[in-house]
Amino acid sequence: QETVKLFTEKSGLKNAENSDVFFTIPSWKPKEKIDHIFIPSDFTIESVGTIRSRASDHLPVWATIHSNYPN
Repeated sequence: QETVKLFTEKSGLKNAENSDVFFTIPSWKPKEKIDHIFIPSDFTIESVGTIRSRASDHLPVWATIHSNYPN
């Protein structure tokens, strides 16, 4: 998690799933979180989660985000 913290500080991005609720590896019994979605700080996160899948040893991570820029 130290790497994620350093990345967000240096890039100005924020972690869309900034909690330990969603673990992503191994996909058959997730107990670690190593997959992330990074977004600009002026975007709003509506929802985030993982998808159960056997396609990989990682669970896919998804997020619904919104831009706060005017139309």
